[in-house]
Amino acid sequence: MNDSKMSHKIYYSNAPIIEAVFDLQVIPGEDFVAEYYEELKRQVERRFSFKGDIQEIGVGLHIGPEQRDISHSEKKIGIRLETADGKFVIQAKERGFTFSILSTYDSWKSFSEEAFKYWNIYRRVFKPKKVTRQALRYINRIDVPELSFEMKNYFRVYPQVFEDDRMVQISGFFMQVQIPQQEGGVANLTQTIANPAKAGCSSIILDIDVFDNKQYLPGARDLRKRIESLRNQKNSIFEEAITNRTRDLIS
Repeated sequence: MNDSKMSHKIYYSNAPIIEAVFDLQVIPGEDFVAEYYEELKRQVERRFSFKGDIQEIGVGLHIGPEQRDISHSEKKIGIRLETADGKFVIQAKERGFTFSILSTYDSWKSFSEEAFKYWNIYRRVFKPKKVTRQALRYINRIDVPELSFEMKNYFRVYPQVFEDDRMVQISGFFMQVQIPQQEGGVANLTQTIANPAKAGCSSIILDIDVFDNKQYLPGARDLRKRIESLRNQKNSIFEEAITNRTRDLIS
């Protein structure tokens, strides 16, 4: 089968996902108060524990005729909550909500249900006016069982060092491209070499971040539909970026 004609497969038994991120940015309500953070902690305390404040750090530079002053400032903009095993993370900010799963991704159904469950708690407590940005990010690690290999055998997107047929061993690279989406929004596709997961293999990170800046009311059904369509866009990009040899590795 030609790699470029592969139909979009939804499920792999050895899915390479090492992190999945659900992120919504918002316009905060006019009556926002810091006590919202404490209320959110109470509502999720059966599963999540407080791990620290999220700080915004500012640096100012003032240059005068005789001296130079540097000022530092810190402002709390959110909190971080984690499960006891550290595999599920919530970042709740005045201007946004992020839900992450690390290394334990099971399925889109369970991930999206969990993400919306805690988003609904966040929106009831924080009372945001509107959602202004929607994003899904999936970080995949492809473990190629070779120390020296040609990228084109496993990927359909990769850096090309020379135009001839010479095989060049690359010890490191970082590549990022932006791909506008016909359905709206943009995808950032990032590819890089990671430390090998085990001896005798090479690990490549394929990081797909799909986002849009449409505006929705926090409880709108259309918001969930847009997240679903972002997921479909992500799947399409992943399938277009890999070859059948990679599919064999993760099937």
